[in-house]
Amino acid sequence: MKKTCSNTSRKLKTPKPKLESVRSWKAKKKEDPEWRKSQSKYMKEYRDRNRSVLTEKGRIYQRTRSIHIRLTRKGLNPTLSGFIESHSGKCDICGGEPDGRWKQLNIDHCHRTGKFRGLLCSKCNRAIGYFGDDPKILNSAIDYLKKGL
Repeated sequence: MKKTCSNTSRKLKTPKPKLESVRSWKAKKKEDPEWRKSQSKYMKEYRDRNRSVLTEKGRIYQRTRSIHIRLTRKGLNPTLSGFIESHSGKCDICGGEPDGRWKQLNIDHCHRTGKFRGLLCSKCNRAIGYFGDDPKILNSAIDYLKKGL
């Protein structure tokens, strides 16, 4: 019969004495300079053989991690990451490509309510910020631009 943890329904696959012996063996191996040297060599060869696969996996991981971090920093729900990944990849205002240092669209949100509004290029995101997220001022700017035509 397999043991179960008291706080979860997960079953332990390996008996505790066996786990302890494996852990102590690993600890001894990590202290052995020859073993560390061989592991280092093996990992270098592995990375060299699988560079393209590892690079692509790294890009995917960084992109999804970046979205998650950016959402949580702004106090937004990380479940929006699915929407962001399925987005067209264009700015919601001007339809432009992602720009700026990281070539990513900015996650726009209302600073008062914390509500997610959309994805914007750096220029549109800054423009809205310069107008203080105020539609009245933005409408005044539109009227001003129309006068010049």
